[in-house]
Amino acid sequence: EAIETYKALKSEYPEYRDLPFVMASVIDCYEQKGQIPAANEGRRQLFLRYNRNSEWAKAVHDSAAVRIGDSLSEIALLDAASYTYSMAIEKKSTDLYRQAVDYYWDYIKTYPEKEKAGDCHYTIAEILFGEGNYLEAAKQYMEVSRRYKNSRYRETAAMNAIVSAQQLLKKEKEMGGAENAH
Repeated sequence: EAIETYKALKSEYPEYRDLPFVMASVIDCYEQKGQIPAANEGRRQLFLRYNRNSEWAKAVHDSAAVRIGDSLSEIALLDAASYTYSMAIEKKSTDLYRQAVDYYWDYIKTYPEKEKAGDCHYTIAEILFGEGNYLEAAKQYMEVSRRYKNSRYRETAAMNAIVSAQQLLKKEKEMGGAENAH
């Protein structure tokens, strides 16, 4: 019933100030029913529809409602990214890793000033390293160490940039050796 109520409210009153709360209730319903993938997609949709840059936020003329909607959106996106990342690890799914990276980039673009942005950026670098994309991982690790002055990952990211560069050199040497063998 909550899902149908949300759909009706969204359809009839697209600028209703409490739509983010209603959608959060729908997500809770999905979780209670054990429909975790649907709940996670709901989190993604909550972010897309009610973040500070959304059409809803531009249309609602209630700054308190927009702040609350944006706060719910931020939490929802972090939860969606975290869940997707954990599923990627569990299923060893390249597609899910890519989706998690997209979610983390969405967070960084929307909330660059937030402390969690550094954590998200570090996770992106970790995923790239895990995929063997050492060049891009090194770039992202360096970006984390430079951009996020108060990040708990700042020093680790700098060290991991070096490790990524070493891995890249090792990979290039192996590729060079394989080419010379032919």
